[in-house]
Amino acid sequence: MPAPHVALVDDDPDVGTSLRGLLRACGYRVSLFGSAQQLLAHGLDDIQCVVSDVQMPGMDGLSLLERVRAIAAAPPVILMTAFADDHVRLRALRGGAACFLAKPVDAEQLAECVRLACAGASR
Repeated sequence: MPAPHVALVDDDPDVGTSLRGLLRACGYRVSLFGSAQQLLAHGLDDIQCVVSDVQMPGMDGLSLLERVRAIAAAPPVILMTAFADDHVRLRALRGGAACFLAKPVDAEQLAECVRLACAGASR
């Protein structure tokens, strides 16, 4: 069985590259997208989990969460942000985010969130 495929969405190439390396070291297949629009254009058919930044130009992570959650059999979405106030966190969790993380992201916490999200997606 192939490793779970994680879509990583972040407009900061340095953050994306760093987190992609971390998730690959945990055994995931990772595709990096520079925007929510790029991910949606790619499609979600082969994605088991989406990890997205909240603050991005164009479509932000909260809007991406809404779009993904509207799709039948959509993968779980993990949101992360450098501006983690309670309002944004509550909006994300009420919107159905599997996990909400503050940047800089703790590697172990991200790995655990992705593990749990992928385990739930495979049920």
